[in-house]
Amino acid sequence: MKNKKKKKSLFEKISTLSFLTLIPFVIFLIYVLTSVFRETNDEVELPKIMIKDIKNVRIAIDEYYRATGTFPNLELVNTDEKLEQIFFEQDGERIYFKDFLKESTMPSTPSYKDLPKTNKVTIVTSFRKPTNDGGWNYNIKTGEIHVNLPENFFGQGIDWKSY
Repeated sequence: MKNKKKKKSLFEKISTLSFLTLIPFVIFLIYVLTSVFRETNDEVELPKIMIKDIKNVRIAIDEYYRATGTFPNLELVNTDEKLEQIFFEQDGERIYFKDFLKESTMPSTPSYKDLPKTNKVTIVTSFRKPTNDGGWNYNIKTGEIHVNLPENFFGQGIDWKSY
């Protein structure tokens, strides 16, 4: 008996060729989809973090006010000592804002799109015209604080100046 090589049909040749081209395409598709979902994940997680930070800062301001009768001077966050300088002295004891905030630094707005990460506090009397350059807008007379971010910054439809 002679071994005869069986010729591949045209269909088998095309199937092998298309399978070999399909593998790199699938790898590329997986790479693209994972990078898209990673970015989408940031767009979902960052607003959640900001909302949590806003709540924590507002609660700390309220608790500090209840304990001292004054609103904290958050403008001091912009100095080197940061939260260490924000305190109220009563009967020889110091009541520190950082103890209410339960953090050693003021929370920051994240680095995203064209804005850098910052925890800068801007003292304002009105929230009508924010600078939208990151950080916080704070009215020391009323204790009201807002994140200083542009509207819809994370693509979530959130108007940050009113949140």
